[in-house]
This record gives sequence, C-alpha cells and structure tokens, in this order.
Amino acid sequence: IGGVAPDGQGNYYVADLAAIRKVTANGQVTTVAGLPGVVGNADGPAGVGQLGTARAVVFDPVAQLLYIADRSAIRTMAPDGTLT
Repeated sequence: IGGVAPDGQGNYYVADLAAIRKVTANGQVTTVAGLPGVVGNADGPAGVGQLGTARAVVFDPVAQLLYIADRSAIRTMAPDGTLT
C-alpha cells in the first residue's frame, strides 16, 4: 500500500500499486481506478485505465481530481474514475 489521501467528505483514497482504492467512512472498500494485479500504463475509463506502480495520491477538492504519482508520471483520476 502506498499513499493515502482524504477527500474532505470522510472518504480516503489509497494507492495500492496497480489500483486506487476508495475507503468510505463506514469502511466499504472499492477499486475506483486501475486493475488490481494488472500492471500497465493506459489512460481510459474506470475498469479500463491501468496504473503501473501508484505510490502516492493527493486529492484536489476544488477540481475534484485525484493526482497519482505513478512510476515517473503524475496521472489524474476524474470523479468518474477516468485515468489520464
């Protein structure tokens, strides 16, 4: 597990190598970006976009974007889970 970022609404985003997990205030864990166990580097919608080795995350509450340190690039995740 890598970095953890709160979103200001009681949720936390967790960098988990090839995936980003969202942990809600009640403890529910879902994969919101990337594909667990599938290392890659592809932009795309949730369930298609791939991450390599996500190490750190920062949530921007104004833009509603999650910034992800992935290998040697900074990636973004939109509210709908799209990775760029």
